[in-house]
Formats: sequence, structure tokens, C-alpha cells
Amino acid sequence: MPTRRLHRLFLPVVLFVSALQAGGRAETRLANIFGDHMVLQQAKPVQVWGWADAGTEVTVTLTESRDQAIAAVGAEALVREPVTPPTPKEGEPPKPIVRITYAHENAPAFAAVTKKTQAGPDGRWSVTLAPLQASFHPKILCVSGGGSKMALIDVLVGEVWVTAGQSNMFWSGDKTDWLDKEGLLMPGVRYAHTGKANCYTPQGDLPAQVEWIPCEGERVRGFSTIPYLFGKYLHCKLEVPVGVVNAASGGAFGHYWCSWDQLRQIEFENVSRMIREETAAIEAWEVPDSRKQILADYEKAHAEQLAAWEKQKHQAEAEKKRPPRQPEHKPPTGPKRPYMLGCLFNGRISPIGPLAIRGALYLQGEQQVLAWALTRYRHIFPRIITSFRAAFGDDELPFGIISLQGPGHNKMPVSEMGPANRTAVVREVQYQAHLNTSGTGFICSHDVGRGLHPSWKRPVAERAVHWALRSIYKTIPDKSWSVASIEYENGRAYVHIVERGVQRKRQGKDWIEEPVTRPAKIATWSGNDGQYLGGFLIAGKDRRWYPAEVQPNEEKQALEIWSDLVAEPTAIRYGWAGFPVANIGPWENPLAPFRTDDWPTFESSNLDEEIKQKARSDWYRTLDDRYVDMLDRTILQGGFDAAHSEMLIHGTAADILLSKADRLLAILDEMTGDFYRNDKLRVLDYTDWTIRRCNESHLRQAAEVPEQMDKALGNEELQEKLDSLRKAIEDYREAVKSLKTKGESSTPN
Repeated sequence: MPTRRLHRLFLPVVLFVSALQAGGRAETRLANIFGDHMVLQQAKPVQVWGWADAGTEVTVTLTESRDQAIAAVGAEALVREPVTPPTPKEGEPPKPIVRITYAHENAPAFAAVTKKTQAGPDGRWSVTLAPLQASFHPKILCVSGGGSKMALIDVLVGEVWVTAGQSNMFWSGDKTDWLDKEGLLMPGVRYAHTGKANCYTPQGDLPAQVEWIPCEGERVRGFSTIPYLFGKYLHCKLEVPVGVVNAASGGAFGHYWCSWDQLRQIEFENVSRMIREETAAIEAWEVPDSRKQILADYEKAHAEQLAAWEKQKHQAEAEKKRPPRQPEHKPPTGPKRPYMLGCLFNGRISPIGPLAIRGALYLQGEQQVLAWALTRYRHIFPRIITSFRAAFGDDELPFGIISLQGPGHNKMPVSEMGPANRTAVVREVQYQAHLNTSGTGFICSHDVGRGLHPSWKRPVAERAVHWALRSIYKTIPDKSWSVASIEYENGRAYVHIVERGVQRKRQGKDWIEEPVTRPAKIATWSGNDGQYLGGFLIAGKDRRWYPAEVQPNEEKQALEIWSDLVAEPTAIRYGWAGFPVANIGPWENPLAPFRTDDWPTFESSNLDEEIKQKARSDWYRTLDDRYVDMLDRTILQGGFDAAHSEMLIHGTAADILLSKADRLLAILDEMTGDFYRNDKLRVLDYTDWTIRRCNESHLRQAAEVPEQMDKALGNEELQEKLDSLRKAIEDYREAVKSLKTKGESSTPN
């Protein structure tokens, strides 16, 4: 059977079928995303769904009245085990408990809602509740049918968001201790995680019931930091309950979060190959005879491993050494998939698709950098957005793209290997998808980080909330900075940055808002970095990048960008590094990194070893080129710096000429092997990370310079010319000195 059909047929209503095969009636139940303490989305139709025997009549009631709930499902359905506080450590006094409660004054009256439906032939049932108003008054969701009765307690109505991505969206632990204290958290914020499911086919339900946890007490330690802080700040600003459903998973590639339907629409051989190989693996597993052979091959291989282990064990015992670990017996439970296409989307997003939500936040891309999986990411990433919107049935679902945080050294200058940075390439892919897709937000975090898993998450959550408030909830002015145009003139680049927002105008007795675009008021961030304007690289037609000088130009209302080392600039890049000093724009919504050139970045793939090795070779060659550019810049800049210093120190033409003659003589003194044996010129400095990362052939060549210099100057003709040059410069110096003496003696008193 073709895999396309398998994906459509293999739905988790299989749970319902399994129950029937086990003999007996299928229990009427809710989908596993529903649970006590959950939050329902306000101002949108709310779908409630689950499974039962085909044809079973199911009744769903949402009420604030405990008596009504008891009448609908009985008192037993409302009974819960009491939650006991954690036992204090021995010798420690019990910690005080301070609970926050909500007094929702003037809350709208709520009338109980009851809906009835029947389970379809596949056992699935669903009802849709009319849009609800946000409320802190706890509600009870009752479901009955076919003899089953259940109730969810402490259900609130407010805002619901889904978060996804990889480890930096999943990161948790004690990262919020400095922000919050036990007992002073906000139970109006509810956190849930979808679990660890990953599947090769779209699932109709999560494998286990989700636990919705109010943000209070010790339990906040297990919350993922960014989703929790996002929910908390949103809750404080909107003054409504907020529920955050986190689906993130560490080490996730982009294609884990993309549906098969979207992947098939990508016209790129790299992705097509992944689909072909994955399809073959799935089809082999789905055919009974083939699956039997796969399991038999595993058992044979495992038996061979055990036999080899037995020999190693006896040998280790004879030598009185620790024996190796015994091979585990883990027969495959699914197809051996090389790429796991759509696995997290199928297991964690597809099952909750009917859930009414406000939007999604996504932070992922580190794995693309680590695995050199960059080229295909340009094709896959936009499809992730489309996949989420299709799953939740909303073509305009707000989708917040959080750019990668800054890994590596703290505030690394963009000139340090920036043009070869893979993290910058991933950010560019995400930014271009944002520009080409309506309803998305680009949330910059390139300036906060340090390390693969930066613990500084608060600014990321703050900026995500700022995007939501200005673009979705419209509670603050919608302002953003972007590059409107760039012009090149007389060796300078002029970057015109504009602020797009709204302005209020009076129209009769009313105030109206209309969009406005105006030149941005260039300044550094109002944050705490206190850096000068920076973050730009500039290049000419030779494609050699140099750090640029930056200053506001009031006449042109633009940033003036230049380098004395680039006579005719043709391209600039901003923030093009892992962790750059790129500080233009307001702290809460800074200017995103960009580039004006379309020069190709290195192609990369981890599917084909030949392509992978070529990509690595190209990358290291690029690093080497950038290292040469840095050294060349040092030499060129040294000439400018020396001339500038001579002008400031001496101030007269004669003294400047004498200084230059002295410099020329000093350069001649450098033309000996002994000069390059000076310890101050040792280039084998492995404490310098830029040297460590460059092509080491330069280091080997530099180590041979002293001997090469001795050999070269052993040539009599060359030495004679060098001596003649020295004599000519010394004569020139004496002539300048004589001219200077005459000039001083003729100067009137």
C-alpha cells in the first residue's frame, strides 16, 4: 500500500479499535489534551472531542455550578486526591505558603452550556462550544456517554498558546528561581507538555493524558523557562488566564516539525531523497512478511553480539578486568527510519490540532547548525509554518519565530569570522520566511545568549510577549524597524532605516489610527549593553569583508557606513555572526540581522558523505579566507594608524617626513632572520581562537620564515640592493633634517 494512503488510514482511533478487539465496550473518553486545570481559548469556537463506541450518544456540559455538574456526572466524578505539600528536609522548618487568589470583579454572568452528539463509525465524537468570555471563575467540563461519566475541574477561559522547537524552548530546571519564589506564583497561568511522543504517521491522540499544572509551589521547577515566562508576562498584561502547551523536544531538526503533506510539496532533491528512503522503510515495516524478516535479522544480529560479548566477558574475567556491558535486547517496534520526517508533528501537533488556540511560538535551528543541515532548511522551514496552520485549521494563525540566541563568545565582534557563520545562515532562513509569510513575527534574540543553551531566557520571553501585544492583541503601538533602502556614494553606504507604526488622528469627535512610516531615530539600545553603534561589515567587488565604521548622517537621515580599506563598497552585512555586537533599534524589538549581497553561502548536507565533506571543506576554506582578510586588515590599518599618529604627534611636514624615513629604516631592520626569531612575533599562539580555527597551513608557513629569510638575504646581489636602499633612505633623512634646520633658523621671532 502506498505510504500516502498509510498516513491517512493509520490514525490513532486505533486505540478505539484495539479496545473493541480486546472484547467489551470502548470507554467514552476525552482526547488526552483535556485535563483538570486546563485553559480554554476565549473568543473562538471551542471544540471538545474524544472517543466512544460507534453510535454512542455523548453529552458535554460546561458549567460553573457544582450542583449542575453533580447532576450531570455524579459526585464521584468530582472527587480528587488531596495534594500534599513536599516534605521539608530533615532539620529544616516547613516553608511558609502564600497563595495568590483572584477576585474577578464585574465578571460576566455565565450560563451553563450543554451539547449532545453521537460517536461516528470510527468512534470519534466532537462538539463545538460557542465562543466564551475570559474568566477566572473555575468551570467544570462534564462528559457522559455509554455508561461513562467524567469531569474536568478548575477549567478557566483565557488565552492558549502552543510552543514548539528544540532544547532552548524545552530548557527548564532552576532557571526561574531568581525570577520567582515559591508560593508567590500565579495559578492563573497553566502549563502543559504534550509528552515524548514521536510517530511515523499522524496520530489522532496523544499517548497519555496531559497534566495541566497551575504555576504555583514547587512544581514550577519543571516548567520550560521561555513558555512559562511568556505565559506569565502575557497573563500580567492581559489580566486573563493563560495556558501554554509546550511540545518542544531537545535535538530536533526542522523536518521533525513538518507534515508529510508539506514535505511532499518541496521541489528539492535533498528532501525528495529523504522522503523516498523513509517511505521505503515504512512500507517495509507495514508488510507482515517484511516486518517478520526485519525482526529475524535483528535477533540474528543480537545473537552474534551476545556471542562476541561472552568471549569478551570471559577474557576480562581471566585478566581480572571489568567485563563489558551486556548488549541490551531491544527489538524494533517500528520502521528503522533514517530521518524521522514529521515525527514530532505527527506525535505532538497533529493530535491537538482541533484545540482552539491563539497562536504558536517556535524556537529551533541549533540542530541545523550542528549537523550541517542548512541547505534543505531553506525549503523546509517555511513549510513548518504551513504545517502548523493546517493542523489547527487557521491559515492566518499567528506564528512567532524566535531567532537563535547568541552562542559562542560573549559579544563577539562581527569581524571575527562572521561571514562564515552558520548560525547567521539559519537566522537568515527564518527571517526570509517571516518576510514572505503574513501573520508571522520575527523575535530577535541574536544579542542575548552565550553558549549552546544560554540560561538568559528572560529577554527572549519579553520580546515574544512584546510581539504578541503589539501585533495580535493591539494593546501597545505596533512599531518595528526595517531597512527601507541602501545607496552607495563616494565610497560610503547609506542605510535608510525606517520605523513603521501607527499614529492617532482626530476625525470629528473620534480618534482614528492610520499606518505611518518615518525615518527611525538612530540610537543605541536603551538596554544595559552600552555599546557604540556597530555590527556592520562592508565589502567591495573582491568580496573581502572588513568591519565598518558607523555614524548617523542627519542630512541623508541614514546610517553612514564605510571603511577606509574599501574604496568602492558594493555590499554590507549587519549582525552576521553567532553572538554579534549588533545594537540598532529598541531593546524590545531590535533591528534584525540582514545582508545586501546575494553571494552564495556554502552548500551543506548530512545525507551524502561526499557533499558533507565538500561543505566542510568549503567552510574551512571560507574561515581561512576570513583569517587572511583579518591579517590583511591589520597590515593596511597599521599604515593608516601610523600616519594618523605622525600627524597628531609632529604636526609639521618636515617632522612627518623624518618619521616616515625612520619607519622605512625600521622596516629594513625587519629584513633579517633574527628579527623573526623574536618571541614577540611567535604566531603559534593557540590561545587565540581565530588562529586556532584558521587553516593551519598558515601557521606552518610562518614557522619557516626565519630560515627562509636567512637564505634569501644570503644572495649577494639582493643584499647589495638592500644596502643601497638603506644608504638612499639615510641620505634622504639627512636632507630632510637639513631642510628642517634651515627652516627653523629663518623663522622670525
